[in-house]
Amino acid sequence: SCGYIGYIDRVTKEWLIRYNAEIYDSPEKIEIAEEVRSRDRPLTYRELRKADNAVQLMQKTAVDKKKPVCEIGAGYGDTLKRFSELGFATVIGVENSKHRARIASRAYNIPVLESAFEDETAQTYLKTIAPIGLFYSHHVLEHTYDPNEILSLAAYLQEENGYHLSVLPNFFGEPTVTTLFNLAHQHLFNPIAFERLLNKNGYEVVDDTPTTPKVLKV
Repeated sequence: SCGYIGYIDRVTKEWLIRYNAEIYDSPEKIEIAEEVRSRDRPLTYRELRKADNAVQLMQKTAVDKKKPVCEIGAGYGDTLKRFSELGFATVIGVENSKHRARIASRAYNIPVLESAFEDETAQTYLKTIAPIGLFYSHHVLEHTYDPNEILSLAAYLQEENGYHLSVLPNFFGEPTVTTLFNLAHQHLFNPIAFERLLNKNGYEVVDDTPTTPKVLKV
């Protein structure tokens, strides 16, 4: 009724960070990703679709491209590449997965911090380039131990006109089997609950019209 689903019996924060850092991807997926991104080639349709989620949301804002843009959970770096192509002066990623961070930084020559976003190492570095003009995360917050902590830390690194764009599963469209048995997904929000979480950390929703029954895009 509150628009949120989570676990009562939870894994520890340390376990979740280690899982995302070392276990989440299969060896075969890592090998394919490294091989594909080692070649000079345009993004595939699937990669562009993920990157263009960021572009679609960003067009609703007045983001200052002179300020840094940071992707929380940069994955294999495809969206970072897109941000760089769009003319952002400073592009940086934070990626908990060791192999993803390594592959992304090698492939696109963009700095990717190999760390959980809430880790002191990442926070110390980001403070040196703050204020961050734009934070972006794509299907990341539901994997974190405490989304409120992530948003709070991000807000601290921004000024009043900073933006935080998020894509994550929609409470109303997530399959029951995924909700019950996907331990990697620790949280699930409906649009109202997620907006309340944003408001709690000083953010106001500019435009959530890209949201679909399956995916929140805010």
